[in-house]
Amino acid sequence: MKKGVYLKCKGSFEYDKKIYILTDKKTKSTKYKYVTLGEFFKRIGNYDFDFLLIIRDCKILHDPLKLISVIQRGLKSGNLIGSSERILVKLDGILIGLNKIEILKLKVISNIYNSLVDYSHALFIYKGIPLPSPKNITKRLKENFDIKGMDIKIIDKIDYIINFYRSIERGERKNILGSELDSLYSDLKLIKSGMGALMDD
Repeated sequence: MKKGVYLKCKGSFEYDKKIYILTDKKTKSTKYKYVTLGEFFKRIGNYDFDFLLIIRDCKILHDPLKLISVIQRGLKSGNLIGSSERILVKLDGILIGLNKIEILKLKVISNIYNSLVDYSHALFIYKGIPLPSPKNITKRLKENFDIKGMDIKIIDKIDYIINFYRSIERGERKNILGSELDSLYSDLKLIKSGMGALMDD
């Protein structure tokens, strides 16, 4: 499977030479069999015997949320065998865990955004420049500093982090990848270094 497909999916597994991919929305493909998270939980909760066998015996390819592996271990150990109500109780516990992961991701991106604003405001205060709103940070930087070279890349990174955060606020972006957080944090470190250099100018 291509790397791009991995980044878009919530998990994937192989069974009987077919690759199944978990996603948030329905997707048609002749190459892969896409299964929405809603369908995944519904089929397990309804005790879909054929689907449970697939999960139990499949080869897990990609499972960043440990969702497939948790279900698979439960099936192999017998912990998910029983009534549909018992299975749903197990799934509720898994969903709570997934929600905690998403909440943690939101806290991380919020910290990155707030740190960016704090670094920017510290620079403006140090230089005696009126504080702008977050969306006007890069505009104020361009108006008051000689932006060139590496500074231009930092400007782009500032805009990206702000727009990324605002897209979450507007509800346009609901899924945050761990790799995206890593990239944003790396960008934040470069921005912090760049702000320090501007203070020394």
